Amino acid sequence: MMRRPSVYLGLLALMLMLVVGPAAMAAELEPSEGRVVMILVDKLVWGSLSGLKPTNFWDLAERGSIGLLSNRTAKRQTTTADSYLTIGSGARAETPPTLPGATDGFWSEIQRVNARTGYKAVPGALGSKLKELGVDVAVIGNADYKSGDGRRVLGREAFLIGADGRGNVKSQDVGPEMLDAAGRTDYEKLSKAFKRASRARSFVIVETGDTRRADKDAVEGRHSPTAKSEAMFAADPFIGLVIESLDFDRDLLIVVSPSPPAESEVDVGALTPIFMAGPGLDSGRLTSSSTRRSSLVSSTDIAPSIIEHFAPGE
Repeated sequence: MMRRPSVYLGLLALMLMLVVGPAAMAAELEPSEGRVVMILVDKLVWGSLSGLKPTNFWDLAERGSIGLLSNRTAKRQTTTADSYLTIGSGARAETPPTLPGATDGFWSEIQRVNARTGYKAVPGALGSKLKELGVDVAVIGNADYKSGDGRRVLGREAFLIGADGRGNVKSQDVGPEMLDAAGRTDYEKLSKAFKRASRARSFVIVETGDTRRADKDAVEGRHSPTAKSEAMFAADPFIGLVIESLDFDRDLLIVVSPSPPAESEVDVGALTPIFMAGPGLDSGRLTSSSTRRSSLVSSTDIAPSIIEHFAPGE
């Protein structure tokens, strides 16, 4: 069903009865030896969460701050790959029409495409800065799926968030072993991979995958009315595990849906959920100097917030 962003603003207003008071997207912080964890639960809108209220999503809302994410990229329609690259670039970005694997010429093609968009996006900007600051970057999990004709389609674009200026990420645990026999995320294995990757002064990007797979199934006509809800509830205990493993006096947790559901389900430009908890982020609404609107932040605000966590004033 087609809905307007104003609907999501109304849903958010109801949620904010639980968490009041403003919170800045990037608070005044001391240099942190802690961690940043970004959990990707893609292809959601606030309506997906407001009626279901998964326990740990709501726990995170009460611990930290929430907002509506404007996920504009360099193209009219926000795709997952473009959204991930936009977060990693800190500016509206786009990927080539066909996103290849990490082969020779792959990263130079991404750079070439973005040199002509007019948004001055620098692919790898976030990863390069974190490398300069001595922060280890790791990516775990995948959103691989089987298409209707049985082909395996890779869903491993999450590295675009943390890649450096050469398209490299120090640590990746994104292979098929992250999935169970049914092709869904194996959260026991994902949890073990998270524990291996999560250490002092690290940035860990977690692709939960199943909400993206549910969205793909819907696009291909294999829609189950409960598939995305089931995917959210499957991710919820993992989010709880991460919450319990972090020290919010020095660690930053971001749970975000970087791109909206497929256009067949919701209009282009729909706003998506973002949760943040950590130093300086008390219960309330995220704000941003780029949007100048309470509760509304942009994908391009995320990279500066991560850098600010590790190096205030940078």
